[in-house]
Amino acid sequence: MGHQRRLFAMLNEFLDKSYSFSERAREPRMVVIDDLATKYTSPTEPPCNIARFPLENKTPAQCFQLLEENVRERDSDINTDYFVVFDERSTQDSTVGIVDVDEDEVLTVRVRFEHTAVMLSTFNVANLTVEEAIESANEQSDGVYSLD
Repeated sequence: MGHQRRLFAMLNEFLDKSYSFSERAREPRMVVIDDLATKYTSPTEPPCNIARFPLENKTPAQCFQLLEENVRERDSDINTDYFVVFDERSTQDSTVGIVDVDEDEVLTVRVRFEHTAVMLSTFNVANLTVEEAIESANEQSDGVYSLD
């Protein structure tokens, strides 16, 4: 299977699992960025049919800068406080990084696909901080924060 098709399949698996995990996460709230010149005003729902991955091979800090630029220049309705990144590990173990950027540092905690939407909501309402989730993940053998 080609690289683009693998990414496409992984992205749809991610959206399906993330949105179906709990009642709280069933309403789509995540936006898949496939074009940095686009204004985003609504969440992405599966199945997602995209052909480009403009944030691929970017660091979390670079992704943050590009997302901030999109919000500033296009007036997109996306939350840059916390965002999700896929990497090579995502293709191997169905986990993603949730990124939290503040003025001093970039923090990333790994979570399973199915826990992502719930964790984003949890971080947004400050029930748990990314630092606390990282601490908990570091206690796990696989380094992944889990709701289980």
